[in-house]
Amino acid sequence: MGSATHEEIIRTLYTQYLNHYKTSDADDRWRLDDYEIRTIDASRLVEAQINSGAFDFVAAVAYSVKPSVFLYSHWNAGSAQTGDNGWVNTGTLVGVFIKNGAYHLVRTGY
Repeated sequence: MGSATHEEIIRTLYTQYLNHYKTSDADDRWRLDDYEIRTIDASRLVEAQINSGAFDFVAAVAYSVKPSVFLYSHWNAGSAQTGDNGWVNTGTLVGVFIKNGAYHLVRTGY
């Protein structure tokens, strides 16, 4: 991802993260039918607010998920808001660090 922006890198990494929950390996309470990453805010304001220095860059990610099983889904917890047709709107803070030329994503909060 040589010339990719921080937003593009985070979108790719968070897409990989969410794709795992669309597989049969995911626990029923976490499994997703679909998801959509709505926004990625990697602005300097977010950087100043949440980067403790442990990450090469950070962002706030807003996304929506459609849990396979809505009742008792882990996606409904915390600050998540129920949207239309079984979708859940939520978000998280993420940090990315680079080690040995590879990008690593860490969810740092909600």
